[in-house]
Amino acid sequence: MTYPSNVNPYEVERLLHHMPAVAAKAENDFARGFAASVTSQARRKGWWPSQKQLPVMRSLVSDLFASGNDNEGDFDLIERFATLKISVVPAIECVARNAQLGQLQTCR
Repeated sequence: MTYPSNVNPYEVERLLHHMPAVAAKAENDFARGFAASVTSQARRKGWWPSQKQLPVMRSLVSDLFASGNDNEGDFDLIERFATLKISVVPAIECVARNAQLGQLQTCR
């Protein structure tokens, strides 16, 4: 199949991959129905999104990632990294110390 020159087939594949999630998390009936419709149409052999469908698909997938998940709350990367660093550093030091001494002990 020949694709339009201005559209990357991998982008369309990526957008189609996210359409079920768009349909599940859509806040309005149009987005839910559009995503479900595109998902079912894409199963047809030789289907390709129209020039009107493609920008809508891009926008819906972009909105999906921009909105995030309200149940998770704010994600503080620095705080998480600090917590990870505090819990991992003693274990790494223990493994390094055992390696220097040639010991096979369990580190906690």
